[in-house]
Amino acid sequence: MNDQETYLNKLARIRSERERLLTAQRRIQGLELMRNRKQDSRKRYLVGALVLTEATTNSTLETILNQLLASKLIQPKDRALFGLPPCAAKS
Repeated sequence: MNDQETYLNKLARIRSERERLLTAQRRIQGLELMRNRKQDSRKRYLVGALVLTEATTNSTLETILNQLLASKLIQPKDRALFGLPPCAAKS
């Protein structure tokens, strides 16, 4: 085997290893992203459950929550979920 072939073989091995490492990196990044999304969803669920539970016994919070929902929710299906009428059409 001459120097050129040795060089080419080494280069091929390095490129192969680089691709393997890049694939592993992408997989790990995907797992991290999925973990972060799950944590975010869990936080949102817990905060929502806490606020809804507290609103059943705290009329001030209930009023604020209802006002917030009425002013911020614009999608008909989201508004219907909370028993709100559809948004008024903008002219």
